[in-house]
Amino acid sequence: MTQISISEQGTAALPEDVNRVAKLSRRIRDNFHDAVESIYEVARACAEASHVLTLSEKKSLLEELPFSEATFSKYVQIGADERFADEMVRRLLPPSFSTIYEIRALSDERFREAISTGVINPDLKRAKLQRWTKSGPDHNTRNSCLSIRPGELYCLYSETTLPVDQQSEVKEKMVALADDHGLKAATFTGESLLAEVKKLLGSN
Repeated sequence: MTQISISEQGTAALPEDVNRVAKLSRRIRDNFHDAVESIYEVARACAEASHVLTLSEKKSLLEELPFSEATFSKYVQIGADERFADEMVRRLLPPSFSTIYEIRALSDERFREAISTGVINPDLKRAKLQRWTKSGPDHNTRNSCLSIRPGELYCLYSETTLPVDQQSEVKEKMVALADDHGLKAATFTGESLLAEVKKLLGSN
């Protein structure tokens, strides 16, 4: 004899209904995880592009992508983070690009703590992670905190010419860091540097 259950509304849940619920539940859960994998695959592709493409090729690529250079830079950093290469770690990630990027900023020590204490889980929200991060003894993240003062100009410079791939990496991280703190990022060719800086400041 087939057993049926009565719902709170008093309607009977037939076996085929239960089976339908199970199928839909499995479909939702599978695609929920696939969302994380999709983010990771985009990130890995961006990291590869950053590594293998020339500057002109990368410029062409960025013109075709559906997101900004700052977002591309963040994807690069996610894709280059070896901690996300572990499938078991990815199964704990929330299906949110911005939250995963915040997780990436954790130091190795805080990352391990967040994993072991269950802070990192599929339901984690960015705001909750930020509160947890600030609760640490030293706000231990990979990104140093900036004390922003109005009118200040922050500069990165090298006394020697950097290899092309290193130039690209520095620029990507600078653009992403500026975006994190609501700043603008600009690069200069080195020719007529003072004039370029004055022009930039005069336009703002």
